Amino acid sequence: KCVFCDLKEKYILLEENEIVLTVNLYPYIDGQLMAIPRQHVRSPKELTPQQWTTIRKFGYLAKKMLKKIYGWKGMWTLIREGGEQAQMTVSDHLHVQFIPFDEPDLCQWNFRQLKNTPLENAEKFQEQKELMTETLKKFEQKYQKS
Repeated sequence: KCVFCDLKEKYILLEENEIVLTVNLYPYIDGQLMAIPRQHVRSPKELTPQQWTTIRKFGYLAKKMLKKIYGWKGMWTLIREGGEQAQMTVSDHLHVQFIPFDEPDLCQWNFRQLKNTPLENAEKFQEQKELMTETLKKFEQKYQKS
C-alpha cells in the first residue's frame, strides 16, 4: 500500500487542488516539507497546470515559513519521481521535497569519473540539434494549448 495515498490528517498542513503540503516523516533536516498529489501519479506530466501552480505556491510558502520558524535561508526543491529505479522508498508516487539547508554537508554527491569534458558533453547535445527541435515540437503538440 502506498503511504502517500494514505496520508494521516494530523501531518497535513494545507490542501488545495488535490495537492497536500505535509511534513516529512523521515526528514533530512528539521522543517523539511513535501507537496504530494492526492492522486497516485508517477510523473509531473500527469498533473494539471493548476496543480503545478499549487506546488509552486506551496514551495514559496515553505521557504518563507522555514526562514521564519527555523531561520533557514536556503531551500532545495527536489521533484521525486521514478520509484525504485530512482532509489526512492515510496514506489511511484510523485512528490516534491522542500528541503531547507544551511551547510553544504546536507547534500553530498558521489561524483563519478567523467568520460567527457563539459565541452565534449555540450558538443554531444549540439550534434543532436535536430532531435532536440523535434522533441520540443512533440512537447508543444502534447502539452501546450493554442
